Amino acid sequence: AAAAAVAAEKAVAAAAVAARAAAAVEPAAAVEEAAAERAEAAVVEEAAVPRVGEAAGRQGDGRKGSMPWQVEDDDDDEEEEEDGFESVTVNVRGQGNKRITIRTSALEEKETACTMLKQYAQDLGEGFFPYVEQVAQVLVPLISFQYMDDIRVSSAQAMPYLLHASIKAREADMTDDGFIAKLKDYIYAPLFQQLKTEPDTDTLAMLVDVLTEFIQHGDESLPSRMNAEQLTEALNLCHELMKESMERRAGKANENAEDADEDDEDMDPAESEEILVQNIVESLGALIKIFKSSMLTVFQNKFGPELQSMLKPDAVDSDRIAALCIVDDVIEHCSADGGSAPLIPVFLPILKGHALSEAVGVRQAAAYGLG
Repeated sequence: AAAAAVAAEKAVAAAAVAARAAAAVEPAAAVEEAAAERAEAAVVEEAAVPRVGEAAGRQGDGRKGSMPWQVEDDDDDEEEEEDGFESVTVNVRGQGNKRITIRTSALEEKETACTMLKQYAQDLGEGFFPYVEQVAQVLVPLISFQYMDDIRVSSAQAMPYLLHASIKAREADMTDDGFIAKLKDYIYAPLFQQLKTEPDTDTLAMLVDVLTEFIQHGDESLPSRMNAEQLTEALNLCHELMKESMERRAGKANENAEDADEDDEDMDPAESEEILVQNIVESLGALIKIFKSSMLTVFQNKFGPELQSMLKPDAVDSDRIAALCIVDDVIEHCSADGGSAPLIPVFLPILKGHALSEAVGVRQAAAYGLG
């Protein structure tokens, strides 16, 4: 028994030594693993950066080259379409039938290049800064590219990352505030213009999401913040987009009422409008967070009627949630300086009433404001 006890004691001691050894090795292994990850990231960055210039160069060449479509007389001969091309025949008054051929492969290559540049800017941070100006000159005009919505979206989605790379470069003393302000101004003008004219609702929603990301950078860098003129234009734009969305949905509701006997399972338009309004609200929330009470008067005058309509008991849940989120943002970001104080008597009964809603999302948004 004594021998067994001694053996057990030795086994416990050996286990303790092994545990201490493992504990000593594990941090070292973790350090080595972290170092390996950093080295791998450095290698990836070193390999990726030279490709940025190549991708931007190809995009620039494509922008200056021939258009990805051609128009020719239709000779009525059946021709098999080549891979990477699509054709359609239309009748042009006074000119007869014309065949329009689109080189879809060129558009797909352009979209892929835009996505690559966006990904490089996102992953490399300030390491991408040497290419920011060149890439901006290539991608900004493509925000209004009319032949493919994916190209418009990919180009626009790269913009916040270009600005972020420049902000990080400024923190590393690689550039100055003037460059950031100039880049911000260079991007905002075409982005605003495309938001005014974008015909596709899904694409419009994604562009508004880009606007929100761009606005949010103004919270981390003063030079990237909207100036007074840009703020006014952004508010006008958000108001117009929200108003147009509500009008489209009202028109769709009337059509559905007239065609009540017909089966209509296509809910995509309504869902697209809901996403668009949600993204507009996110943009407004970002503006409220940055500019706080200084924009409350203009905000109330411009969006008051729409918010009242969205908060009606018979409004759809998504509209009530969106409007309540705006109320929440005003309370959260405009209370420190007392700006929201006059509005509390107005907001309180609204929040209390919606806190009793049967819809979970509505209750949650109202409860957040009450909290």
